[in-house]
Amino acid sequence: MNSRSNTNDDLLLQRIDETCGGISLTISGHEEVLWRASLDGVTARCTVVQDPAVNLVGLSTLTEATVDRGIASVLDYYREQGKMFSWIVGPTSTPGNLGQRLLAHGLTRKDNEAMWGMVQHPLDPEMPTSAGTTIRRVTRAEALPHKAMLAAAYGFGATEDAFDCFLLLLDALGDQAAIYLAWVDDTPDPVAWSFAFYHPDGDTMVLGGSATLPTHRHRGLYRALVAQRLRDAHARGYTTAVVQAVRTTSAPICERLGFDVVCPLELYQWVPPGLTEA
Repeated sequence: MNSRSNTNDDLLLQRIDETCGGISLTISGHEEVLWRASLDGVTARCTVVQDPAVNLVGLSTLTEATVDRGIASVLDYYREQGKMFSWIVGPTSTPGNLGQRLLAHGLTRKDNEAMWGMVQHPLDPEMPTSAGTTIRRVTRAEALPHKAMLAAAYGFGATEDAFDCFLLLLDALGDQAAIYLAWVDDTPDPVAWSFAFYHPDGDTMVLGGSATLPTHRHRGLYRALVAQRLRDAHARGYTTAVVQAVRTTSAPICERLGFDVVCPLELYQWVPPGLTEA
């Protein structure tokens, strides 16, 4: 970890792990759309949507003695639901050979979606934005008409239905979460987006995903969206920002913007027989 990060190391790893994909966020009032699956040794979420971006498993506390039984229980559950899912193996996941055990049970490692857990501490609220860019925090209702853009910008097979779920989850969090859209001068519709989550600890803001349409990349929009979230977090008194950044896309940008790599996060996927992998 870079010396600029003086937060407690174990707590920081926990924050990165528990907020990846919003896996630990409390779900209330929308259980007909997304719900917690009660499975021993893991935190698991299932939804009505057939998308491994929102059907998630992680935060494993399984042991060498229970790991195979635990994985089998998870597979039984999602097989019964008929849903594909992703399993996040993060810095707090146990046992140490969890990734190998997942492969042995038929999951596939998604190397193109592997992430770095990254941190900026203290925040840099003076980061410059890009000329000709307008960023606005919006409500779920304002974002919904643009969910096709959200999915197309993110890629990795993400669906509009998945973003329906994400937006519903963020809306349920109220002021703990924020949704941003970005415009450039020559377009009437937004061409980029980002999410943020303010941890109840009052210190950690999570850069909860961001993407730009392929037609408008390399114009500083990602940087501008990071800068806006850092300024807003600083204004709220937050001192630390974390991000789970895809290694081949957003991670190099975040590193140039002053974020330090602190841990790896691997992604494994399972698809029910008869369905096509996302």
